[in-house]
Amino acid sequence: MKILVIGAHPDDIEEGCAGYLLQRIEAGDKVFHCTITDGSNRGDKQTRLDEQKKADKLLKPYHKYRLKYIDCRTETHLQNLIEDLENIIQMSEPTMILTHYPNDTHHDHRIIAEATLEAGRYVPIIL
Repeated sequence: MKILVIGAHPDDIEEGCAGYLLQRIEAGDKVFHCTITDGSNRGDKQTRLDEQKKADKLLKPYHKYRLKYIDCRTETHLQNLIEDLENIIQMSEPTMILTHYPNDTHHDHRIIAEATLEAGRYVPIIL
């Protein structure tokens, strides 16, 4: 199985589903990571990226996509975000996508969930 995991900020993928991803990697699945922002609006950018690199050593993403949207401003770029995610989905050909909960309390997470549902409309499983 190919799994695409989409997180709004560095640490969202790791904090949200690392345990499940480790299970899927052990089962032989290919796991792709996509981070939408660098998280610099709510913390130290370099620290967050360094922490993500350390986590990558454990999670070993098959491929990593990093978009350059500004955190806490993703809602102003919804159409571009959908198009970028469509391209990533086309490249990675996932059978499952994991992303944020559509009713999350963080507005970036809600926007990413909405964009993922639209961009991934032909993917069999979106959680």
